[in-house]
Amino acid sequence: RMLSVSGKKKCSLCQEELGRGAAMIIESLRLFYHINCFRCCVCGIALGNGTAGTDVRVRNNNLHCHDCY
Repeated sequence: RMLSVSGKKKCSLCQEELGRGAAMIIESLRLFYHINCFRCCVCGIALGNGTAGTDVRVRNNNLHCHDCY
């Protein structure tokens, strides 16, 4: 789910502050990503364009596309 964030939240991948603006957030796991960091950890494919219903798998707090999971 893409939301607008503000404050001191850090990206779960690069650990840089998200700052203000759009971010990808997996609320149930408290994972937060810059749009450009929201990628499969295996093949690097972008995991969505900010639309609802993006097919993402999470294992050990790492993002995976359907094929790499």
